Amino acid sequence: MTDTTNRPERPKVWHPTDRPNFYVVEYDGKRVAFSYETIVAFGTPWRVTTNNWGPTTGKHLNWLDTGWTEAKRDRLAADDFSTALDEYLATS
Repeated sequence: MTDTTNRPERPKVWHPTDRPNFYVVEYDGKRVAFSYETIVAFGTPWRVTTNNWGPTTGKHLNWLDTGWTEAKRDRLAADDFSTALDEYLATS
């Protein structure tokens, strides 16, 4: 029998819309959402970036934050999102 007591936690990956190009990875108490291969949101509640890509990624962002006008106003610009993501991933 294999000893699993020191085995690291396995990431959980799920597809909220059942589409392979939109997925969420949960690991070590953190969660990150990807559109294609790009991180577009993180945290609980979601902190979402602005849409700098196209309509499909826009649908993914809307799924994450409802897409309402107020939610879109709260989306982070690319530089702010990158900084906030780095801080989020650095915390334990």
